[in-house]
Amino acid sequence: MNTQTHIIPTAEAIKGLALAIENPDQKTTQEGRLAYMRIAYEDFKDPKMHDCFFAFGKDQFQDAIKAHHLEDALKQGRIRSGGAGLYGTAEGLRRLHEDLGRREVEQRIALTAAAVTPQDCYLAEYDNYECMFDWDGDLRALRRVAFWFGADSCRRIRRKGYNGITVEQFINKNL
Repeated sequence: MNTQTHIIPTAEAIKGLALAIENPDQKTTQEGRLAYMRIAYEDFKDPKMHDCFFAFGKDQFQDAIKAHHLEDALKQGRIRSGGAGLYGTAEGLRRLHEDLGRREVEQRIALTAAAVTPQDCYLAEYDNYECMFDWDGDLRALRRVAFWFGADSCRRIRRKGYNGITVEQFINKNL
């Protein structure tokens, strides 16, 4: 007696798998993946903090105030929260955000110059985020592709870890 169960995929699942089929013009190389990781994570190291610091508790906050010589700014009430543990003077926070914006533009130019493809980005981030073990599958890798190359470029990705969410759902729901 055959007890094997047959699963009939939904039309949505078939569409998602069809999107995962390799696009012949989407070539990827080890060099492209390495170039992406170098540009995204190594070439552009920590920005100058401009009277800013991160603190996640009262002791860290007091230690950082002393280390950055911001005692006077604290007494004058000029220390602001930048969110997510970031603190600094208003001017320091503004300059930090300007530097981060410039850095992002420089990274985008470098990615274009290095001919890094969205597939290179996807594969590098899939491994970087260890998406093969993630409950969300490859969503974090898709988010990075959308960040650097735009959401439409996700349609051309040959996905490694299909998690039941199609690229169209990812784009339309902004996951």
